[in-house]
Amino acid sequence: MKVAAITGGRSAIGRYIADLLISQHWRVKILTRREINVWHPDVEVVTGDICDDKIIAELIDSASAFFHCAAEFAQQELLWEINVNATERILQLAKESSLEYFCYLSSAGVLGASSDKWVDENTPCHPRDQYEKSKFAAELLVLTSGLDAKICVLRPVFVVSGLRPGFVEYPMRNSPVDKLKIFLKGREHAHIVHARDVAAAAVYFLDQPLSRPECFYVSCDEDELNTVAGIAGYYRYLRDGEKGGIKLPPALPRFVPHLVRRAVRGPNLHGRTRFSAAKIINRGFRFPLGFRGAIKEIVNRPDQ
Repeated sequence: MKVAAITGGRSAIGRYIADLLISQHWRVKILTRREINVWHPDVEVVTGDICDDKIIAELIDSASAFFHCAAEFAQQELLWEINVNATERILQLAKESSLEYFCYLSSAGVLGASSDKWVDENTPCHPRDQYEKSKFAAELLVLTSGLDAKICVLRPVFVVSGLRPGFVEYPMRNSPVDKLKIFLKGREHAHIVHARDVAAAAVYFLDQPLSRPECFYVSCDEDELNTVAGIAGYYRYLRDGEKGGIKLPPALPRFVPHLVRRAVRGPNLHGRTRFSAAKIINRGFRFPLGFRGAIKEIVNRPDQ
């Protein structure tokens, strides 16, 4: 059996990647900072710190594919150490290994502020906060690493799952505050994509040609319903047994929340901006769920 290594294996994306690989008869090694229950005999847990070279060497040993999903989001003092410096050390150790495929999970947030109607992989990035800057710096390290393997960088948009439903929580809870949020932000594009779809994209390129390191947005923004109000309307449509059609709740024009954010935070992503998935679709990838399937998955499997 071929072996794949995953950092961030406890995340929704990492877990879905592991399950996909197992279904394709791979053995999977997962890095975690603390012990977890092994849910399949073909899963091996490597417990330790991502900044520990010995642990990373153990993780990479015998692996043919590496999925780097781990990232720091919240602790400012650790952002650069984990997102950038650890990635650099992983790449150095990978050069001494037999890896054939390296996939880095970045973020669409590296784009920064934009008012473009559509953005794609050719749109210049201007990351603003330290998280966005650290992810963009790590991207560049991966893309210019010179690693003798296929290299793929994915930029997923707003990743959701049953355990992290994001904007889907608004109609699920349906509190007065949630209704107000839908009214204020409803016409803005929500950019949600299910973790299962992101995992499928990561595994897809295992068997696809990549003559050079490449970057792809992973987005379902082509669906016009992928707005805050669209999520609410589609959720209620599913909840009510798909009767009466999809009815969108009332919402303010999308420039209103954009101007409010601009006054409070400065330049930001405009609510009309959408992320194009044309590049990855043109390479033959098909989303297992898509936007509407993502909502159905959350409704039907709220604990995953």
